[in-house]
Amino acid sequence: MHELEVSTGRRGPSRPRGSHVAPWQGARVLPAGPWRTGREWMRRGACTAPDIDPDWFTVEETAPDAATAIAHAKAVCRGCPVRLLCRIHADETGEYGIYAGETHTERTRRLHRWHRLELPA
Repeated sequence: MHELEVSTGRRGPSRPRGSHVAPWQGARVLPAGPWRTGREWMRRGACTAPDIDPDWFTVEETAPDAATAIAHAKAVCRGCPVRLLCRIHADETGEYGIYAGETHTERTRRLHRWHRLELPA
């Protein structure tokens, strides 16, 4: 069985640096590759399809037509093969827009809830 290094980058209780943990049952251990270090995964996003309007993902949430655009963007996100990587990216960068089926406001609220629940180290 392979071992994976755990590094969450989050505050709070964590494993010591360099600590190893066995992957969960059924997990696939993937080789190191470019998907781990950069943004190459973005090319595989459902939002990059030629028939998808990129404006759906960057619409101002308070705009009069925002609800329709946001609904279209979220529908695209539901079937996206890189949704988890997209969510991690959005959480780390704080960029504005629809990422992984969440508006900036929804994501900010979720992150604030998580930070409030965080236990001291």
